[in-house]
Amino acid sequence: MESYRSEMLFVNMNSFLRFFVYFALFLQAFCTETDARRGSNNAPSVSFVTMSSGNELRISDNPTLVVNEKQPVSLICQFAMAKGAILREIVWYREFDDGTNVKLLTYDAIMNITQVNDLASKNIKGRGPTTLQIDSTSPTDDGWYQCHVGIYINRKILEKVGYIYLNVLVPPSKVRIAVHNSIDGNSLFRHNFSLVCRVEQSKPAANLVFTRNGKEIKEINHVNSTTLLGGMAESYADLLLTKDVSSDVKASITSGNLEIKDQETQVKSIIRYTVLHLKAQISGTKMWESSSYLLWTLYPQYDTDSEYGCLAKHESLEKAKYALQTLIMFPAGPPTEESLQIEVKPNQPSLGSNVILQLNPDLLQNIFPKPILLWTNDLGHMKNKQKFYVGNKLLLRNVRRNNTIYKVQAFNALGTASTKTILVLSDKGESKNNNAGHSGSIASILRQDLHYQNRICLLVTIFVQFLEIVVCNDMW
Repeated sequence: MESYRSEMLFVNMNSFLRFFVYFALFLQAFCTETDARRGSNNAPSVSFVTMSSGNELRISDNPTLVVNEKQPVSLICQFAMAKGAILREIVWYREFDDGTNVKLLTYDAIMNITQVNDLASKNIKGRGPTTLQIDSTSPTDDGWYQCHVGIYINRKILEKVGYIYLNVLVPPSKVRIAVHNSIDGNSLFRHNFSLVCRVEQSKPAANLVFTRNGKEIKEINHVNSTTLLGGMAESYADLLLTKDVSSDVKASITSGNLEIKDQETQVKSIIRYTVLHLKAQISGTKMWESSSYLLWTLYPQYDTDSEYGCLAKHESLEKAKYALQTLIMFPAGPPTEESLQIEVKPNQPSLGSNVILQLNPDLLQNIFPKPILLWTNDLGHMKNKQKFYVGNKLLLRNVRRNNTIYKVQAFNALGTASTKTILVLSDKGESKNNNAGHSGSIASILRQDLHYQNRICLLVTIFVQFLEIVVCNDMW
């Protein structure tokens, strides 16, 4: 019995001494850290005690971790401590582009408690003492993360930092391909047709490749495009779907050839293509728009019912996304008077109003090759003092001359045609404005007269009452 009591007393004393040693070590380390923090007031960029270059603590960096959007990810802080070291804490920070750091998660090894900062997003949590878990990643989670590890060793606090970069990929939202005519009139390109392929959002920017009847159009040469891109710099906004983009637009021009064979004659021909690639970052985000233009000269005998496609290649996709566009070609021919129908907007224009003259687009698209449209009038000059105007839509501002004859000529390589219209203006709008002005002035005059009449009547009333008082006083 006595030996058992002695043994239990020894065990209790041993446990008490171990607890006392750890507690004293903790107090000393706390004082050391406090002194270090006080001494760092002159250097606010250092918020922890600097560790020597020994091997007491080593952290393994995992420079880049790549994941797709909406996937879960675990950031693991891997470190090794020297024998006899005691783990103090593990703290995770998020580093932003402006250089600021936000604490996300703290693991207190002394108390064995994990605490998530209120500033951290809702999908961030701790999983074990060394892991930061993000349940569903998004582009906002993209960036640098820091793992701060602190230990007690040799009666001092040591801390080291490990870094990891989280790269969140966003697959292309949707691939669209369509006929685009705004670039056709650009004299820098010697072509008469273009297709545009777009991916509105992705991270990083998607790479777009055109195909014809399932065969990829290989881009052979990069055009020396300094002059071309310089001349097009002002029109980038028109060629991009997203208007709010950063000023740094990545642009490149390539050329490629595609050999095709006529099934009836077995004659081979070479179609030469020009490809314009534009990649622009959307302002305030890490998302990119990709827009590519395929330009060439149409050949009805080859391009009728051809199927043009666009591949969107992206590192987040195992297989590229695809979009198709079938070209339904009209037989080549000259413009005709029946295909030129002038529309006037508004239908009944008045003196002083703005008027738009344009050809019916549904009839105009049946003409191939695409015609050039030239507007003139019987005055010999337009509103801007030019003798003619080129384009489909003619805008006339503040029209004052009635019964002006406007003529439009359409011509392509196969012929020409013309039509005309007389612009008849009504004076209803102006007469209404004049009547409204007269009625308004008369009403204002009447209101002024009524106001003065009321004031005169009031003065007369006061004067009469004054006379009555005077007369009564004289009578008394």
